[in-house]
This record gives sequence, C-alpha cells and structure tokens, in this order.
Amino acid sequence: MTGLSKFGIVAILFLLMINDATSQVSHIDLKKPKGQFFLFWGYNRSVYARSDIHFKSDSYDFTLYDVPAHDLPERFTVDGYLNPLKVTIPQFNARGGFFITNKYAVSAGWDHTKYQTQNDAMVKISGTIDKEASEEYAGTYDGEMIKANHDKFIRIEHSDGLNLIQANIERHDLLLSNPEQSMGLGTVLGTGIIFPMPWTNAKVFGVRNDDRPHFTGLGFSVFTAVKFHFLSRLYLQVAGHAGFVHMPGIVLTPRGGTERASQNIKYLQGMVVLAYQFRLN
Repeated sequence: MTGLSKFGIVAILFLLMINDATSQVSHIDLKKPKGQFFLFWGYNRSVYARSDIHFKSDSYDFTLYDVPAHDLPERFTVDGYLNPLKVTIPQFNARGGFFITNKYAVSAGWDHTKYQTQNDAMVKISGTIDKEASEEYAGTYDGEMIKANHDKFIRIEHSDGLNLIQANIERHDLLLSNPEQSMGLGTVLGTGIIFPMPWTNAKVFGVRNDDRPHFTGLGFSVFTAVKFHFLSRLYLQVAGHAGFVHMPGIVLTPRGGTERASQNIKYLQGMVVLAYQFRLN
C-alpha cells in the first residue's frame, strides 16, 4: 500500500496548498458557480451482484456462474481514517471538477473500492481443467456445483482496489441557501465513463499472483447526491452510484504468466465525502 499512501499524502498537501492559495479570493457564489472548481475526499461501501467469471490458460478453460462477492471495509478507527499515512488504505473516493456553466460540471477522479469472492460459495462450473493445472480439480464440467474454496480452488480478490478511474458530467442544482450563501442545500445528478484498474490478489489452485495493477476493459456509472454547503466553500456530499464494469484481462498469475480471467461486475456504491469549492481568480 506504499504507493497509495504516497498518493494520500500528495492529495492532502494539494488540498492544503489550494486552501492557502485561495484564502484571499472573493466569496464563493453558490448560485453562479460557473468557473469554480471543487475537490473532494471521502469513503464508500459497495454491494455487488453475482457475476460469471471465466478463467483461461493453456491448461484450463472454465467458467464459474453467479459467484457472490462482497466489499472489504476497514474497521473504523481515528488513526486508520485520519492518519495521513493511512487514509488511502480504506475504500476511498477522490475527485476534482470544474463548473462549465452554472448548472453543469465536468469531473475526474478515483473510486478505490474493494471486491472479494465469497469463500466456500457453492457455484456452477462449466469447462475443462487439465491435470497439469490441478490433480484435484482436473476434469470436464457441464453445470455441476462446486465449492469455490479460496485456498485450494479459486479466490478473486481485488483487495488493493477495484480501482475505478472516472470521467463524469454532472448537473448541480442549488435548492436553497441563506442570504449570505454561507449555507445551502443542493443536489447532483451525473453519469460517467469508467476505466477499471484492478489490483488483484488472485489465488488459483493454490498459486497466488504478484498483486500488480493494470488497466483492463471499460465501464459506466450513474449517480445522484445531496450536498450540504457550510462555511461557504465547504460542503458535505452523500451520494449513491450504480455502475457496470467489463474487465476482460484480469491478471491471475505471477509476472510473465499468461493466465487471465474475465468478468462483468454490477455494483451499487454509497459514499460520504467532504468537498472544497473555490475559484482561482
């Protein structure tokens, strides 16, 4: 997690620099945000639909059907979530955006979610496994049930991140505010394209991969949120996302191996973030 921790430090320092650089600028107009920027950081929980996972190499070619999975939240501690050296370990959300009109903004960011197949789940299997891959599981299958044990058979765990790199278009509406515009309530509706970058800790027939990130596939999401503005430039945002990602090239074995998996993941994600809205001139 060293690289992610460094990212967290950089992100926090960047926020502090922006705050310092904009501390003397004029009051933010919540009703006319065109030309303003925003940055946010927060945390999420996700739920996943069952998915089919296809595994392929020179010695096996099989599919597991309707595999259940769950996210991997970190237990909440002040140190774990607020320590600058650890803030990127939990499931986090980081994003920046720019208002191109008073209603619409474009944004880009990183949703660091986590995904793990359910240990010992009973699932259907079809395909072939050669003895070179596994003496225990060798055979030809056609819809039989099998126990997906993590240690002996299969584990797919995007635990260093089912990282969703996103580019979004968003509509922001201010519903109400006080006369000074130091407080307000607003909504967000948006959609975006996703570039999945799984960092997968897979285990296939007892063989672990080397846990490296890579881009594979494409996806999209739609989302809605409620914003609570306070102290003019700050707001708390509570959001819900629904998304789909197609990943055809999941790495399964140590560096240099050709074994791959593919799957489509449908998910629902809830997030709570703290945002800073500002203008550069």
